[in-house]
Amino acid sequence: MPRWLKKELLVFAIFLLLGLFVLPVAIYATGMQVFSGYAGGTAGDFLQRFFGAAASGSAAIWFLILAPYGAWQCLRLAWAAVFWRRSRTNTTAGEAQ
Repeated sequence: MPRWLKKELLVFAIFLLLGLFVLPVAIYATGMQVFSGYAGGTAGDFLQRFFGAAASGSAAIWFLILAPYGAWQCLRLAWAAVFWRRSRTNTTAGEAQ
């Protein structure tokens, strides 16, 4: 397996774990602060519903779980676009002289 693929799989695994375990807790905590309560009751109830929906294949829940990796990819793409544009600008300016 190529080194870049191993690295990308590691990055994906880290963001997947973040989306599975940190994000639901952050969503629950934010909801408790903003809305002063959760309709289901406790954090355990929220997590049970969250993971139940994930297990049943809810597209909305899987979007939330994969959102950290998607955000990372968007940042990488934006970063690459900035540097690609800079390199093209520098190359074009060098050719004009």
